[in-house]
Order: sequence, then C-alpha cells, then structure tokens
Amino acid sequence: MFERNNNEKALARVESFSDSIFGFAITLLVLDLLSIPHFEIERNLAQSFQSHWQHFFAYLVGFCTILICWINHHHLFCYLIKYDGKFLWINGALLLIVTFTPFPTSLFSEFLLKENNAGLILFGLTYFLIACVAYLMWDYTHRNHFLDKGVNDSYYESILFLFRIAVFYNFIAFIVCFFSTPIAMIMYLVLFSVFAFPHYFTVHIYRHINKKCVRK
Repeated sequence: MFERNNNEKALARVESFSDSIFGFAITLLVLDLLSIPHFEIERNLAQSFQSHWQHFFAYLVGFCTILICWINHHHLFCYLIKYDGKFLWINGALLLIVTFTPFPTSLFSEFLLKENNAGLILFGLTYFLIACVAYLMWDYTHRNHFLDKGVNDSYYESILFLFRIAVFYNFIAFIVCFFSTPIAMIMYLVLFSVFAFPHYFTVHIYRHINKKCVRK
C-alpha cells in the first residue's frame, strides 16, 4: 500500500545527481594544477611541464580513477529499473568516496618524487573502498531484484564475480603500496585496463562460465 513505485523520471534524477557529483569531483582535480606558479608557465611552457610533471601525472591518474568509476556506475544504471531508500545511501557512500579522490590525488603529486609513499597508500585505500561499495551496489540491487529481468541472471552473477575479485585484488594492491610503489602502480594499471571496459570483461566471464556448464 505504501510502496513507492520508481518511474523513469525518478531514476533519471538519481543518475543526473550522481553524474553532477562525478563532474564536480573531476573539476576539483584541476585545482592542484593551479598551484603551479603562472610566471613559470608564461616564461617557458615546456620547462614548466618538465619541472612539474608529477602534478600533471597525478591529475591524469585522478581523472582516470573518477572516469572509470563513473563508467562502472553508468554500467549499473543501464540495468537498474528501480531502487529504494537504502540504495540511495549506498550510492551516496560511493559519491562520498569519489569526492574525496582529489585529496589523495594532491598528496600523490606531492610525494611522488619522495621516499614517502603516503599519497599512494591513501590512493590505494580509496580504490579499495570504491571496490567494496561498488560490489555492495551490485549485490544489493541483484538480491532485491532491482535489475532488468530481461537480462540473463548469469550475466549479473558474472558482474558480481568480477567485483568480488576487484575487492580482493584492491586489498592486495593496497598492502603492496606499503612496500613497493612500482609494483603497486603496475597493479593499478592492470586494474584500470579491466574496469575501463566492464561490459567486455563481464561478457568474457559469462561465456567462460557457460562453456564450463555445457561441458558438465
């Protein structure tokens, strides 16, 4: 009697609000670049890029982080047909972490050339939290039948499998951050490569699971 039916307009508002937060977080990343003295840029642009390359590299890493997070968020909303109040809070938790991302990005640029790897450690923690909340979003919507029923359930199971791996993988990468910066960065590069194309790798897992079922 008191159940609220989510129409397309209500769902679109949730997605639009989320998209605006992602856009805001990406905009905040550029503030770190504003710390570069303008007189250096005016005097010699090429030398300025060379002297402050770590700021531009950190900006690229932060941008890719938020972009890939948005790609996976959009992937979920492609199948989401309804939601409840709890989902809004889970979604809000993800947005909270996303808006926090510019802070470790700034630290990462400061400590990139130093022995202190505090920036990378904080980045690693951020990735781990994002992976946990992203898995929770898929798991919650799947268990409560909020996803498009016209899609084979094995596809959703494949997504959950992918994100379970992501949680474990990010935890290992986070631990590696304390011991080896190069290895940790290689691990995150692999992570970016996979989750930049969530649908592709989900389909790959889905087909692999189906082949095993056919053989049995």
